[in-house]
Amino acid sequence: MADFKKLSASRPQEAPTDPFRIFQRLPKPPHINDLWESQSEALKLWGKRRTEKDLVIKLNTGGGKTLVASHAVAIAARELLHADHSVVLWLVPSNTIREQTLKALRDKNHPYRQALEASCGGVEVLDVSE
Repeated sequence: MADFKKLSASRPQEAPTDPFRIFQRLPKPPHINDLWESQSEALKLWGKRRTEKDLVIKLNTGGGKTLVASHAVAIAARELLHADHSVVLWLVPSNTIREQTLKALRDKNHPYRQALEASCGGVEVLDVSE
């Protein structure tokens, strides 16, 4: 016979604070299995320096910044802000990138949008003019 009192008496497991470990625990769209090496390194470096204020994560062009950011929204909201919902301001260097990012985030079949939906639930994407 199982003794369920032992289960409830066990110590609760502490939630990880390392962004890389948090990413591993987040739900992901079916086609996102793992991060690229540069993305993994960025999250690991963030984990080492997470107590610093105003930290910038830098990745090369085409390095997957938007995908990392899509997952970082949930990490920041849940693990740093302890919030179920958040507002995110997505800054981009040009109108061309803004239009590309808006198109991707509004497309429910795009990996960026799916990453946000999987980890945050409902998502509303607005342009600066809305």
